[in-house]
Amino acid sequence: MFKALWGEIQQGQLARLPYLGYSLLLSLLGIGIGIAVGVAIGITETMMGGELADTQAQLADSLSLPALLVLVVVFVLLSFAGLNLMAKRLRHMGLPGWPTAIALTLLVAAISYGWTAQAANGFQLLVWLILALVPGGLFGRSEG
Repeated sequence: MFKALWGEIQQGQLARLPYLGYSLLLSLLGIGIGIAVGVAIGITETMMGGELADTQAQLADSLSLPALLVLVVVFVLLSFAGLNLMAKRLRHMGLPGWPTAIALTLLVAAISYGWTAQAANGFQLLVWLILALVPGGLFGRSEG
């Protein structure tokens, strides 16, 4: 699993079904982390009597630099794993992996900035569906 998410950066490839499984696993990890953070915020707010200002002050005191660094590292690791999966799937389809993955990510960011988050989410869903459904080697001979 670690090899698929964070390894084989330059030459790895993924077929459709493994890509689907690993991308869903990565999504569930992200959702689980988001829920854990939300629960922690909710518990803190309840302990502070429901006062938003007190909750924000308590969280600012609790989330020291090491805690914020851990959150940043987790975000970077999950983002890199998602890009690595995309690059591997693109390579399996016969496209250049990392250049195409980075271009698609920048395009999603540009759509989000230029239009709306809903448009960016729609484009991101379209890209994911294409990666999950298009057979390998469609755009050329896949190596491996």
